[in-house]
Amino acid sequence: MLPASPPAAGEVLAEAERIVREEQDRELERDRRKARRKALQEEKQRLAREERERKAAGQRERDERLRATADRRRLALAEQVRERGAACGGSVTNRVFADVPDPRDPRGVRHSLPSILALVLMAVLRGHASLAAVTAWTGRADQELLAAAGARALPDGTRVPPCGRTVTRVLGQVDPDITDDCASRYLAGGERALQAAGRGDEQQEQQEEEEEEKEPALMPQVASDGKYLRGARREDGTTRILLSAVTPGGVTLAQREIPSKTNEVPEIGPMLRELNEYYPLAGHVLTADALHTTAAFASLAAGELKAGAVLTVIISSLN
Repeated sequence: MLPASPPAAGEVLAEAERIVREEQDRELERDRRKARRKALQEEKQRLAREERERKAAGQRERDERLRATADRRRLALAEQVRERGAACGGSVTNRVFADVPDPRDPRGVRHSLPSILALVLMAVLRGHASLAAVTAWTGRADQELLAAAGARALPDGTRVPPCGRTVTRVLGQVDPDITDDCASRYLAGGERALQAAGRGDEQQEQQEEEEEEKEPALMPQVASDGKYLRGARREDGTTRILLSAVTPGGVTLAQREIPSKTNEVPEIGPMLRELNEYYPLAGHVLTADALHTTAAFASLAAGELKAGAVLTVIISSLN
């Protein structure tokens, strides 16, 4: 066989040019795909950035609204505290804790009982629920808070907080029932003063608007309910239960512990009678849960206390 004739130089050159063009086309296509991927990636990043900025702006707006709402509520609460404090007739330290008997031997007492109880109250209001947290906070209280609590002052004017052992010992010795009674009487006095001021304002409005039709005024209410004290145990291991009489605004007017071998039913009468001595219940509406829907409670409210009663009736109990 005769050998194949070599291709002409022109064909070789044309083939080389075709290969080069194809490679160039492939390179251009790769560059275009790369550019498209980069553009898509940049577009995704831009959209993601705009979405993050939009969410961040929305979160800032929500935070500003929450802060504004919190500020308004804080100011309103502070105004209510000032109003109630003025109605109660003095500070908690002077009007409540000063009336609690000090169980300690007066010899060697360096920190007054009212100042210790005031610091404990401040710690609890700041969210410290355990004894360890309370004593740790009282030891770190600043000079302004120590002065407000009436803490012991050194000759140079520096206020000194009580140590943790002193706070723990005092809380273990002070009578909780007497402390409860002093605090309840203090709050009840403020509640009566606020109610009297409210009735005076209503009478003034009625005189100014004699011809305007007005809805009947709501009667003051006192609700009685028992609650378990979380984490509080008696020596026999049973959980402590407190029976309280409170206003719709959450002001505790009376409070007593339920003995371990009984329930709320026999305790609500003595509590309301004692409350009636310093906070007259005549003209009030007394409410309680279905446990107290008894003839004795209704007779006590309508007869002895001269109050109304709204009680819950469980249908199954009538069958």
